[in-house]
Amino acid sequence: MRAAQDVLGNSNGFTGVIGYMQSLEYGDLELIPSLGAQWNSSKYNDYYYGVGGRESRRSSLDTYNAGGGFSPYMGITIDYSLSDAWKVFCSGEMVFLNNAVKDSPMVGRSNTYSFTLGAVFTF
Repeated sequence: MRAAQDVLGNSNGFTGVIGYMQSLEYGDLELIPSLGAQWNSSKYNDYYYGVGGRESRRSSLDTYNAGGGFSPYMGITIDYSLSDAWKVFCSGEMVFLNNAVKDSPMVGRSNTYSFTLGAVFTF
């Protein structure tokens, strides 16, 4: 669980995440599936996905005021230990955007996907 508030005054919005992940170990291989939801306040969503009057005139997008909402997500991380010092990992996540976000004229989809690949060296 985590929460964040915009302290710089850009959006004056709030975002929070609640989720669950479970580590499943099989020798040097570790699978970590996760499920959860992110909640964004209307001020947060409006700052990132809303279209104001001036922006509309400059971009030809329709004006749009985004409300708040939950966006569920699911993901999986795969870790593999190569040695005591080296580990490689791969992670993927899919977020199901809420209506306040996906109805924005700037957003052309209802899901987002992310993929991360990396290595960790422990010393």
